[in-house]
Amino acid sequence: MRPFRFIVSTIIVLFTVFSASCRGNNLPPASAEPTESSATLTVALPSPVSTTPVVTAEASPVVQTTPIHLANTPLPAATTDPGPACTEIGQTWISAVDGVILVCIPAGEFLMGAADNDPQAEANEKPQHRVYLDAFWIDRTEVTNANFAKCMADGACRPKIYDVSAMTYTPYAIHPDYQDFPALLSEADVAAAYCQWAGRRLPTEAEWEKAARGTDVRYYPWGNELDCTKASYYECDNTPKTDDLTGPRCGSSGRCRTTRVDDYLAGASPYGVLNMAGNVWEWVADWYSPEYYANSPTSNPTGPDEGDFKVRRGGGSKSLSQDLRVTSRASGEPQHYFDGQMGFRCTVSAFTP
Repeated sequence: MRPFRFIVSTIIVLFTVFSASCRGNNLPPASAEPTESSATLTVALPSPVSTTPVVTAEASPVVQTTPIHLANTPLPAATTDPGPACTEIGQTWISAVDGVILVCIPAGEFLMGAADNDPQAEANEKPQHRVYLDAFWIDRTEVTNANFAKCMADGACRPKIYDVSAMTYTPYAIHPDYQDFPALLSEADVAAAYCQWAGRRLPTEAEWEKAARGTDVRYYPWGNELDCTKASYYECDNTPKTDDLTGPRCGSSGRCRTTRVDDYLAGASPYGVLNMAGNVWEWVADWYSPEYYANSPTSNPTGPDEGDFKVRRGGGSKSLSQDLRVTSRASGEPQHYFDGQMGFRCTVSAFTP
């Protein structure tokens, strides 16, 4: 009996020791520190803008980006600076907030919308109608990556999705070669937040069209003929194709087709506004309605009171020529994430003596 009890006791002891050993192997040592994979690469955002680092277990063979998810809390109202009085074409003014050059659009009437005999016009561009607008100032160029970074650094621009870090390349928004290129912004309300931060606002659809076409019912900002010296658009894509995976990406596009915001001087509007056709689509303040022109006010229209989509204007670098016409209207969800061509510019009502 005694040998049998000895064998049983030995088995119990061995089983207890083995169980404790297994439990111990499932717990990290008390002194262990969290570790990251040595394959991780982060790209730091130049000061003063901060970035979200990328942390991953292993380097992916495909391009990856990390979106910034920032709080979208209400901002205090910014002081609007109307600048000097705007009375004639050719006047300019420089904003004290972001250093942007604004041009004067004097008060007066213009014909808005497409004529019945325009062969490329859609139904939502008609009827052509006469509109009076008070004088206003509008940004000469689209808002740049450099200026949008200033707004983010001040905490006034807080996009839900905005790529500033990546594993395998320097993103377009912070790439040093693209600071004078248009900021690509998917969210209309964040575009409006930038303009508010700068003491301005998004232009109304009517203001945008007058600034683009003037008063002589032209098809394009520069006149009635289109060629590749006037704008960046699909038919004129001369962007070098490259296999360099470290180069920037423009939104979901595999390569950038945008140009500097002050390129294409030959494509200026009658007031000297640049790139109002091509380069990037531009957000305006109005909600979209395809029938709005039939009942639009004749003085300072601001669009429908509500809607599901915002108006976007001007066409982008991947757009067909018909989208570059100054009367062309397009709609977009206020969070237009599927399109990497969205940009914007700001405006402000002029001082009235």
